[in-house]
Amino acid sequence: MDLWSKMTNFARGLQFELDQKDETDRRIAFIDLEPAPEYSQYRFNYSELQRIFDITFIKEVLDNYRALLVEKATLERELGVSMDRKK
Repeated sequence: MDLWSKMTNFARGLQFELDQKDETDRRIAFIDLEPAPEYSQYRFNYSELQRIFDITFIKEVLDNYRALLVEKATLERELGVSMDRKK
């Protein structure tokens, strides 16, 4: 059951981060790799998740996604336009 709850919470955290691009205090954090706020509900132990599923690939994709968001924000500031779609 603990395995399922960790995977579910990780999936929720991943979905939240992808939906809410600018809220850095609620980002997924791997406590054995980086500092993480104690109050964060999306704190995970990287080495533990690595045993559960291919977390290396997922973390690489997440890091690349974050880098793209930074590049996008920089370009938007430089160009003075927003590429976000209105819902």
